[in-house]
Amino acid sequence: MAIFRFYHSSLDSLSLLSAHNFQIICDAATVAARTAYMLATGATDPATVPAELVADCAFVNSTIECLLGNFSCPQVTQFINST
Repeated sequence: MAIFRFYHSSLDSLSLLSAHNFQIICDAATVAARTAYMLATGATDPATVPAELVADCAFVNSTIECLLGNFSCPQVTQFINST
């Protein structure tokens, strides 16, 4: 297993993420949600996925900021306390 070479370096910083990066991550979350929907329903045609099935980009962005910048945010503490 490869270790992320920038971990704990000056390049491992929330400040290096741009709005474009956040949008790419949010788009990936939408693709993951639509894929999960297709797997759960047995759908084979992506056109059958409801158009309104999109990631909440504000939630995705705040979660990323939390994970990379401040682990005491509600999203992480709720997850940690639920296990």
